[in-house]
Amino acid sequence: MSKTEDIKKSIKKDIKSLKKLSKDKIIEKNNDVKSMINYYRILTDKVEDRRIKHFEFSIQYSILLIAAIALFISVSDKLSHFIYLLLLGIAIIQLLFSIISIGLYTFQSIYPYPFLDMEEFGNKWKWFYYGNKPILQIDDYAITPSKDPSKTTIPYLLGLQNFINSYLHEDDNKSISDNIIHLYLLQVHNYYKNCFYHQLYSISRYSIIITIVYLFLISIITITLSIIGIHY
Repeated sequence: MSKTEDIKKSIKKDIKSLKKLSKDKIIEKNNDVKSMINYYRILTDKVEDRRIKHFEFSIQYSILLIAAIALFISVSDKLSHFIYLLLLGIAIIQLLFSIISIGLYTFQSIYPYPFLDMEEFGNKWKWFYYGNKPILQIDDYAITPSKDPSKTTIPYLLGLQNFINSYLHEDDNKSISDNIIHLYLLQVHNYYKNCFYHQLYSISRYSIIITIVYLFLISIITITLSIIGIHY
């Protein structure tokens, strides 16, 4: 038996232990878990909002930098070599890091979270559509939406039927185990979102550092050349 299966077996054993709790204790813990689910959803929304704003800023900043680079090139004959290289270099460095940030955000947005394919220990039917399989069969192509009932009406109705049946067969034991799993999923999801945001923030920090280094090098080169009598 693989290590993964060993861990799954141990988790199932722990889940069964929940049934040994008293009804009042189950209700108490269930209420606490539900409040924590709401807490993590709000927490993650805030982090995601910062990521989106960072992405939008990167796009706008890139457009401005492209325009600035074009402007610097067009007036290069009216600027000293030092000022021209200074401004052009800064703009190019900032543009490269903005493009990297935009690309990283795009890859982050399609990241294959490990819990997406874990039906038993992943998303649950009550909390997210990944836990209700028929929904995933609904056509989502916006340009030419399908008119085939097997891709629209039927999976919608099967999803509804699954949703209703899940509620009918849910008891306190099933509810608390599903909720705990989903709470943990949200905690992991929040971890990813925070990591993703800090990755984007790190790119901005490095762009500033590289820009400062570039300014220092250009200044040193300019001073050195002026000392030996070379002007440009």
